[in-house]
Amino acid sequence: MPLKQDTTHFSTENASGSTSQAANVVEALEAGASTLLLDEDTCATNFMIRDMRMQQLVSKAQEPIIPFIENVGRLRDELGISTILVMGGSGDYFDICDHVIMMENFLPKDVTKAAKEIAVAYPQQRQRQEDEKLAFSSNRVFKQQSLKVFKGKRAKVQAKGLTTILMGQTNISFSETEQLVDLSQTRMIAQILLYMYQNNELGQQTLHDLLDEIETQMDAKGLASFTPHPHQHPGDLARPRRYEIAAVLNRMRTAKVEQK
Repeated sequence: MPLKQDTTHFSTENASGSTSQAANVVEALEAGASTLLLDEDTCATNFMIRDMRMQQLVSKAQEPIIPFIENVGRLRDELGISTILVMGGSGDYFDICDHVIMMENFLPKDVTKAAKEIAVAYPQQRQRQEDEKLAFSSNRVFKQQSLKVFKGKRAKVQAKGLTTILMGQTNISFSETEQLVDLSQTRMIAQILLYMYQNNELGQQTLHDLLDEIETQMDAKGLASFTPHPHQHPGDLARPRRYEIAAVLNRMRTAKVEQK
C-alpha cells in the first residue's frame, strides 16, 4: 500500500477494484457464507490471476495482492468454503477446479475430463504466490458509538431508496449489494440499526454472533420485534439476508471496530 500502510488492518474511502473485492470476500466469510459465487465479468482481473509475463514485469515485492487463484483451493480444503466461478477467459483454474461445466447451445455439459487433460498437456508457467498461512479472523466487534443516529435532537434511521440508508446525518451507501430486491428489505435493515442503538446491542459481540442473534430474533419473534410496536407488523418490512445486514454495517462511514 502507499506510504507503507499495513494491509492486514486499514480502512480507506478510495479502495482499488482488487482491494474492494478482497474485502468483499472476507466480509462474506465473516458473515458466515459457505459458498462464493464470482462472475469473471465483474471481477478485478489482478485479484483473480496474474500470469507469468505480468509476474516477470511486476515482482511479488512490488505487488502485495495474492491472486484468488492461489487461495481458492485452500479456502475449500482448510476452511470448507466452496467457490463457483463463471468465467471464459482463464484456463489456469483448470488445475485446481473440481468440476468444469461448459454451456453449449444454452445447455450445461460436464467437460471436467477434457479440462484436466488440457491442463496436463499445456502446463501453466505462472509462479505460485500463496500466503504462508491463510489468515482469516472473524472476531471483529463494531463499537456502540458507530451508530450515530441523531439528526439534531431526533434519532433518525431511514431508507432512502433500495441501496441507501440515512443514519442521523450520514448516508450509508451500499449500491453493489445486488441481492437486495425490494425497498422493504432496506427499511428492515434501517429498523435493525435503530433497534441496536436503542437497545445498546452493538459492541457486545462479534459481527458473526450479532448476525446470528438478529436472525434468531427474526425467526422467533418476527420482523415486528425490531419496531416500536412489536406486536403489530407495519406491513412495509421484508426480511433481508444476514449478508446484506453485514454489508450495511461494513459500509458505515462512522464505524468503529476492534478485535475481540
